[in-house]
Amino acid sequence: MVDQILTDPENFTDHFQRAPSSLTLSIIYGWPPILDSSHPNILQIDKFNRDILVAAAPGTFWVEFEYFNSDSVMLEGLFVDVKQQIVMRQQVWLESFFRILDAAWNAASIYSAGAETTSGQLAWFMQAMILYPDTQRLAQEELDRVVGPDRLPTFNDYEHLPYIQAIVKETLRWRGVSSLGLPHRLNRGDYYEGYFLPKDTICFVNN
Repeated sequence: MVDQILTDPENFTDHFQRAPSSLTLSIIYGWPPILDSSHPNILQIDKFNRDILVAAAPGTFWVEFEYFNSDSVMLEGLFVDVKQQIVMRQQVWLESFFRILDAAWNAASIYSAGAETTSGQLAWFMQAMILYPDTQRLAQEELDRVVGPDRLPTFNDYEHLPYIQAIVKETLRWRGVSSLGLPHRLNRGDYYEGYFLPKDTICFVNN
């Protein structure tokens, strides 16, 4: 990802999407790394992921999920290779224990949780560095001091980069990775910033 950002900085958001997508798909389905952001599998799964996020956003009409039936076919198709590997290694697939459809949707949920959240948080981190150049300068100074110009950071450097750790945590606090949230109903009337909210008002967290 870093190499792609250096060679093609204008499309940095594509690189933010491709890298965690490729990693997550390798973990779930055992695929080799995907180096092209326009790979058909990434485009197909990202569209599915966006549809899920739109349908699950607070205030959305949940009946929209009815139209995701076609996605089950797509997800089962992606899961075929995984099933074959399981059968080869264990000689059996326990359909009574775990239906293919359930397994396929569970696998897709891992992608939704891992790829989209990571790429989104990378984008917010980039925006934070643009908005706060003094913070970016201090982070760069820490990197130069601890890591130097000739290599990438490793996990061995983690404890020696407290300022960058703090930036990452603050970015997570500042801009959460998801706008999802369950509605809540007030069990009694209350005031908020001068507004009266009567009992049984449906409230959504604005994050």
